[in-house]
Amino acid sequence: YKDASKTAFKSSTRLECMMQDYPKTLPPTARVGFTVMETWFAYAPVKNNAEDAAKVPKGNPYHSATSGEMAIYRANSIILKKVM
Repeated sequence: YKDASKTAFKSSTRLECMMQDYPKTLPPTARVGFTVMETWFAYAPVKNNAEDAAKVPKGNPYHSATSGEMAIYRANSIILKKVM
């Protein structure tokens, strides 16, 4: 928030909800399913700028543009190995 009144945000923001909450809004007759994939295939967030990523303790994921790009290269490499 911009100040203690909590009537304005410092910058643009978004509302979020847990994806697990969505099925709770559906009727009992709804057919709901999910897909599980390995992390290397489906998870490469890019949420930290280079300066903040440099401050992340060693051993923890950086979640920077560079680490996200490398994760995509790695995933593509694994996929190509699997099809050969």
